[in-house]
Order: sequence, then C-alpha cells, then structure tokens
Amino acid sequence: MKRWFLTAVCSSLLLSGCSSLADNKAPHDAVEVTSTSDQKFESDVLKASQPVLVDFYATWCPPCKRMAPVVDDVANQFAGKAKVFKVDVDENPQVSQALGITSIPTFVVFKDGKVLTANTGFMPKDALVTMVESAFSPNITGSKKSSNL
Repeated sequence: MKRWFLTAVCSSLLLSGCSSLADNKAPHDAVEVTSTSDQKFESDVLKASQPVLVDFYATWCPPCKRMAPVVDDVANQFAGKAKVFKVDVDENPQVSQALGITSIPTFVVFKDGKVLTANTGFMPKDALVTMVESAFSPNITGSKKSSNL
C-alpha cells in the first residue's frame, strides 16, 4: 500500500507540472566559481582589483564537497564586488605549500595581493560571508584570523 501511495503521489506531482530535477539548475545569471592554478594564481588572485575568496579543497574531501554549494552561494552574493576561485590542493601543490595550507577546506580572503583573513573547516554561509565582507571594512590591513597562514 505504501508503494502504491508513493507512486501515485510522485506521478501526480510530475503530471501537475511540479519541477523535476532537470528544472532545478542554477539560474542563467549565476556566477560559476572557477578554478585557478599554480601558474595563474598570481594574475587571478594576487593582482586582482577586487577582494578574492579562495577555496582550497580536494576532490576526495567530504567537508569540501559539502562546502561547494555554500561557496557558490557566496560567489553569487558578491558577484561584481568580489571574485571567488577554488584551488585543488592535489593538482596545485606550489601555491598551497607557499601559503601553508595544511588542512582542507581552507578559505582565504585576499585584498591587494595580501592575505586578509583565513579559516579552515566546514562553516556556515554567514561565517563565509563575514570573511568576505571584512575586505570591505575601511580600517583592515592584512590581519589573519587563522594560525594556519
């Protein structure tokens, strides 16, 4: 009986025009978080005219995977005001080692080519937003909030 009920409800929803999985894509104007590399890090991040949030991650890391949609949301929230990049630490060991990235995910906000703030581990969206917003505070000069960097 339960199986019949679920089948009937699901069929009813699909026939009534309820959105399917294919309809639940990101909006067309959504910002796509792009990857940067050891070779492009300087031009993409350090020489950026806007503040930059960098997500240091690995494809095998469960907390990194959980943070991916949060990072996407933050990128869309700050579209046009700040840039967001991701760096796969396995594929880009030079920049990761140079910055002392020892845990993932690690999130670093850069402003004017300098580390402004950093944090490691899973965090709620509002904490990540606060990190990026710190780049817009007038009296901040290269302070770090993590002992990793």
